[in-house]
Order: sequence, then structure tokens, then C-alpha cells
Amino acid sequence: MNRLQACVGLVNPGAQLDFIVKGNREPDKHWRTIAQELGIDVNAVTNCLADGQGDAVLEEDIAVSNRWRVRYSPTLFLNGQEFEGEYNSLAIFKEICRLLPDGGEFPPCVNPPQTLTVQDNLGEDRCGAERGRSAALEGSVDEREIEATVITYPRSTISNVERIVRGIKKFYPNAKIEYVPYETEKATQLIKKYEIEWLPAYLLPLSISQTKAAAEIESMSYKVKDRWVMSVLNTRPTICLKRKVEPNVLDFYYQPTVKTAFEFLLQMVDVVEQRNPNTTKTRVRFKPFLGMDPSLPVDQHAGTPGYEESLRHIAILENFPEHFVPYIRAREQGPESTYWEDYVAKAGLPPLEVKRLAQSMEMKRILYENSMDHADFEQPTPVLFVYNNIELLLFSSQNEFDIFMRNLP
Repeated sequence: MNRLQACVGLVNPGAQLDFIVKGNREPDKHWRTIAQELGIDVNAVTNCLADGQGDAVLEEDIAVSNRWRVRYSPTLFLNGQEFEGEYNSLAIFKEICRLLPDGGEFPPCVNPPQTLTVQDNLGEDRCGAERGRSAALEGSVDEREIEATVITYPRSTISNVERIVRGIKKFYPNAKIEYVPYETEKATQLIKKYEIEWLPAYLLPLSISQTKAAAEIESMSYKVKDRWVMSVLNTRPTICLKRKVEPNVLDFYYQPTVKTAFEFLLQMVDVVEQRNPNTTKTRVRFKPFLGMDPSLPVDQHAGTPGYEESLRHIAILENFPEHFVPYIRAREQGPESTYWEDYVAKAGLPPLEVKRLAQSMEMKRILYENSMDHADFEQPTPVLFVYNNIELLLFSSQNEFDIFMRNLP
């Protein structure tokens, strides 16, 4: 979606899809003409483009996409899980039926509509997609036996190893997969030899260059010595080996002035407040950060709303931790307001003292460290959960986070 389409959605949500479809089908027709034909207020859309509302919508969408780690367009989620099957109407329909409580007995599921087919490959034009192209896949399947190695992390909270292995076997159905657990001697040797920084890691032999699927697999991998190592962009690993384990710690990295991040912070506070600190070992640490270039000093952002508000959050967390939640609750009334003193006062804190502490070198040092720690995880997102200081977590809703918290030690 672009700025223009975003503004059409703000002005006339019911006509947005028709506008997008009509624009794609009639690319030579000016958007104003298309909008008029669909009864969309052209002046309102023009004003939206001028005042930046469309940009704000796109930024929100990008933040959500990053949080869900979306890499293809379109990408379909069913019950909070990414759909991994073929992108045709019949396959998607069958998967929806499978997820229904009584899907097997639901009449349309028993007798699917005849209009559904495997031929309408909805993923054929997916931007960046390496799957969903049945014809291309058939020409890339190689029956020869290859040996692949997967370095696993058995203690991982979330794992997508099975999904990635299924993807490999789409191209090499006779592949032999060796699973090597982390902390074994062999895993240690492989990690050192192939300079592995993330787990799970997937190693393939150089001999795949002579197979039918060479172009597909090599486009998702990089060569290290005598192996192809699948790229982290395609495998979505969750364990960062560059960092040391800190048991029973959940870190929440967030940018206070980004709307989606602040909303998630509010939801997280709701869940954390319900926990009994006397019955849990896991500590929750709030870590405001700046999305910044690691080569630049943190003061490069001085004066920006994100910089100043991040320092205030840190000052309150470090010096008045019992007032942090009241401040967040007060801030909810005006998260983008520059009159921060009013909200600090509502939380029962002296504004001048908070300002003094926020401008101290210690608070700036912590902000810099938080920002550098966030950069370690290579995730361009304003919200990030890290468990035990090494494992990336993904929550699509407050309910998912709530369930995770209730199962923590």
C-alpha cells in the first residue's frame, strides 16, 4: 500500500479496495478520475496527502509488519499463525475449514464451492516470495539425496525449525536432515567454523549448486567455506549467540513516542501488574531505546521528542520505579503531548527533578546501551521482546503475551 491508497482508506474505508483494484486494472487513468468514479472525496484525499496523515498510516503498518516479521506481499495469517501452504483459493479454504471447531462437518467444508481451484495461484505475484509458485517449484524439485545440517537450540521458547525443514524438502524430498543440538561439541565446532551468530542455523552442501533447485536455494543462502548457510532473512532465527544468557529475564525494548510501541507498553503493563512478584522468578525490564545508527553518538538525537521522552522514562525507571506505571497511565491521556510536566506531576513526581535526572550522563549512558543492545538483534521494529537476553519473542496480541507470562517460572 502507498500513501495515496492509505489516504483513500482514511477518507472512504469502504471504497479503498475498489480504488486499489481499479487503479491496478487501469494504470493509465489518473487517480483523481478513479476516485471521482468511485464517489471518493478528491479534496479530502489531497488534504490527507498534504498533511502527512497517509505517511503516519504507512509507518504504523510498517511497524506492525515488522513486529509480525512479514517478508512477502500478500501474507496471510490464520489464528495468529502465518499460512504456509500454497496461495490458491482451494488450499486457503481447506485450511480455514481445518481450523474451524466443527470444520469437518460444516456444509461448505464438506462440499467446497466449485469456484475454488488450485489454479488461481494467489501467490504468483507475491513480492519477495520464494514459495507459492507451483509450476516453478515442480521444475526445481530434485530427487537426489543431499545431507543438510540444522543446529538447534533445544531450550528455545519458540521454534520454526519444522517449517524451514519442510521448505527444504519441497526442493529436496529425499534430503537427509541431521539435527545438532546447541552445547554439543559438534555444534560448537560448526558454529565456530561457519561463523554462526544466530540459531537455529541451516547448513547445506556446496553440491546443491549442481541441482535443479540451485538458483532457489542459493538466493536464500550465502557461502561460507564448504557450505551454504541459509540467510537469517529467510529462516527467522530467534537465538542471538552474540549475547550472554541472563536467566529468568524478559526485556521489553520500545520507542516511547511511536504509537504502536506505546500501545503495546500499556497492554504489557496491564499483564505485568497482575503478576505476583512473590511467586515468580522472572524479572521484567523496560528498556526505552532509539532507533539509531550505531556509529553515531546518542546526543545526535538531542532535542527530538523520542530522545527526550526516552530519557524521562529511564530517569523514572531508575530513580522512581514505583511511579513508572502511574506515569504511563497518565501519559495515555496525551502520549504525543509536549507538556510532559503535567503527566509527571499526575504520577506524583516533581517535574524539575525528573528533568534534571533525565539530562544526566548516567541516563544518557543507559539510553545508549539500550539502543546498542536493540541493534544487536537486527530488528527494525519499535517493539522487541527478548527472553533471557538472547531469545527474540513475537507476540501478536495481549492475550498471547498474557499466556506466555503465565507460563514463566
